[in-house]
Amino acid sequence: MAIFRLFIFLALTALLIWLAYSYLRGKGAAPELKVPSIPTRPGQAHSVLPSKEALRLLMALKTEKKGTVKKALARYVEAQQELKLVVPETIQQRLAGIEFSARDVEPKLTNGIVDGDRFFVFFALTDYIPRILNIYLDLPAKEKVAGSEATTLVATQLATISDTISNTQEAETAKSLRDLKAHASFLEDKLRDFK
Repeated sequence: MAIFRLFIFLALTALLIWLAYSYLRGKGAAPELKVPSIPTRPGQAHSVLPSKEALRLLMALKTEKKGTVKKALARYVEAQQELKLVVPETIQQRLAGIEFSARDVEPKLTNGIVDGDRFFVFFALTDYIPRILNIYLDLPAKEKVAGSEATTLVATQLATISDTISNTQEAETAKSLRDLKAHASFLEDKLRDFK
């Protein structure tokens, strides 16, 4: 019986301590401060957090079961808008070039033409580019200026991705032309008997 009374005493003591702590924590809580947002222009100091969040959302598309090139392109454009405030013009131009190339090739990829190309464009938008930019955004501010070694390296990598996406479009066009020529030869052979 003594053990039971001791257990009840300890439980009640713990409950009272918890209630007192909860009461004091609620009374002494600091009021929530609302910080007004300050509009920024390119060249001004700007937090990279919105850009990193946009890149995180873009990368999250990789794990979605129905992630498509079209969805990736839409999120890429959103991330690109955030990045305009924190990256130099050189990188902005490369990102715009990638968007242009991806928009050009997206209809063919969406219509089920070559899976390998779809895979590359999707992962370029949702993995390769966000990884490069996350690393870049983590650099000190002095490295994120036009002409710096880091900016040049990022611009070169983005140009390589843009060229590869453009080559995907050219390869699709060449494949379509080969298919047309093969079909023309087939028709000539089939219809030669009817002449």
